[in-house]
Amino acid sequence: MNLVDQINASNKRNNKKFILIGVLIFVALIAAAILPFFINPKAFYDEKDGKIYFGSKELTYIKANEFKPLDYSVAVDCTKVYYNGNPVDFVDRKTFRNLDKGFYLDKNGLYYEKTAFYAKNRLEPLEGDYDKATFHSLGYQTSLFADKTNLYAIEVFADPPLKKIEIPGLDIASVESLHNNWLKDKNKVYFDDWGNIKVCSEIDAASFVVLNYTVAKDKNKVYYITRGLKSDQKEATEKADYAVLDGADAATFEMINSKEYRDKNRTWTIAREGEKVEYNMPEGRTK
Repeated sequence: MNLVDQINASNKRNNKKFILIGVLIFVALIAAAILPFFINPKAFYDEKDGKIYFGSKELTYIKANEFKPLDYSVAVDCTKVYYNGNPVDFVDRKTFRNLDKGFYLDKNGLYYEKTAFYAKNRLEPLEGDYDKATFHSLGYQTSLFADKTNLYAIEVFADPPLKKIEIPGLDIASVESLHNNWLKDKNKVYFDDWGNIKVCSEIDAASFVVLNYTVAKDKNKVYYITRGLKSDQKEATEKADYAVLDGADAATFEMINSKEYRDKNRTWTIAREGEKVEYNMPEGRTK
């Protein structure tokens, strides 16, 4: 083996070592995040025999008839807010409420659940130029929030974990999440891939309706999500996107089940590759 071959072989060995070290570090981080749930699988609030627990810890300072969990980590009684069973003294109990996905609000400001691999998770004030009077979640099926001025998406590894989304022409006062991947304001429809927003100028907003997680339509056309799903016409895509179901009659298009659809002319299939579809054909119709 000459010198060049020796150097290349050494580099390959080093690269394998670096890859292995990286994989081990990643596994260790994931393990650190989920290990508490294996050690204490009831790491949330529970009521038993008139007593309140967080995991295996009895919360002797809370009366069961005064207690209300807001989510896995946050709960309230008549006087205080609790995070992981511990009192939170910097929030206003009377006006405190859950906004969704680890964000909260009281009369003084906004708060979020800060998570960390190497420190205890905690509740913290949300710093930034947010309008707390109008700040709200667009729904449990989306990662989006809005206030009177801006649209925001959850950015998990950022601090604070929100990023502002700029969409030219967006009417923030009327924007709403319709279902899963779709947003709409009074003028346009938007495709949402966890904060990556595409303006759908070809879709008629006034007549746009979402049929289910997969399929939507307006007065002119039928649209379907293509990530992982194959139609009679097109192959599935790996990334989130949508396509027009060419030839479908939008006016009569309807859902039979989660994989089958029909219009006045035929039955359509939208399913995962290799997924078995058993047709329940209406009388007088053929696929």
